[in-house]
Amino acid sequence: MNSSHFLVLPKLLCLTVLSISNLNACATSPPSVANSVKLTVKQPEPNRSSRGDSLDQTKLNKQIDVHGTAENAMLGAVVMTDDLTPVFLDGVREWDSKIVGKLVIVKGVLRRKLLAPKATVGSNREISQGVEGDSYVLENPIWSVER
Repeated sequence: MNSSHFLVLPKLLCLTVLSISNLNACATSPPSVANSVKLTVKQPEPNRSSRGDSLDQTKLNKQIDVHGTAENAMLGAVVMTDDLTPVFLDGVREWDSKIVGKLVIVKGVLRRKLLAPKATVGSNREISQGVEGDSYVLENPIWSVER
């Protein structure tokens, strides 16, 4: 695997982990670097987008603007806010490659939805693939690229 693929893969895995468990931060590094680099993660304010638009309960079911970076995740296209909160775009499987990584503004109705089946634990303690909890989703998204 060449280095450009290696650098992209952890980012995509991080997005998947974020979307599945709604974590606020994710750090990945190659095994050879992990032992030699000390990583400090500053915890941002919970659920704040890049323009200070709070993604709290008061914004649910309302038309809002979300500012962030266009990224693709396993469950669909997302706007990744500055605090690494993924906001999925309802009905959008992926961003066009020309938009990925750019700052975007997306307008839509903010909802919380379960995007995939929940993980289950079987009688022999085997764990199925699935998600834990729901995710932020913008319904009827309309976007523009920030300049």
